[in-house]
Amino acid sequence: MYSWVNIFRVFDFLVSIGMKPVVELSFMPSLLATDPTLTGFWYNGGHSAPKDWDDWQDFMGALAQALVERYGLTEVESWYFEVWNEPNCGFYDTAPCCGPTCGNHTAYTELFVHTFKAIKAAVPSLRVGGPATAQLGWLDTFIEAATAQGAVPDFVTSHLCESRCGSLAYGMRRGIWVRTKR
Repeated sequence: MYSWVNIFRVFDFLVSIGMKPVVELSFMPSLLATDPTLTGFWYNGGHSAPKDWDDWQDFMGALAQALVERYGLTEVESWYFEVWNEPNCGFYDTAPCCGPTCGNHTAYTELFVHTFKAIKAAVPSLRVGGPATAQLGWLDTFIEAATAQGAVPDFVTSHLCESRCGSLAYGMRRGIWVRTKR
């Protein structure tokens, strides 16, 4: 039903050089998007919500299963699956702006919960987290909202950008600290 050719090409290379990917689950494929014209960046990454949650969940579950079938459970369990990118900066279901009061927190939480549950239903041991916000936005409210809906994140992420950009991720249940700088 799905073609993973391009995704496999990227991950084949990353695995061949010993990298452990952080799989960012964005942007929305146009065939699944509520509004396929809502895009950004030069490659037109889709910013809208899915038009059908069942289709989105099938897609996420199929991706998780395809990755495990190709690379093996042990390998894929060492990866992180991050749901979306900077939903508080106009990159998901909202007008563009960036900051603590920007974005549609409710819509993002719905996306996270559906994605989390789809991946966990397909491969329960995979690590799924988010919200991948800018400047540590929404972390407390995200954890509370996702947990209340039965989707306790395996890790929490946010991007810190000052004069030099970096990314900070910390594992809630595994005690993992990861810090990278560009």
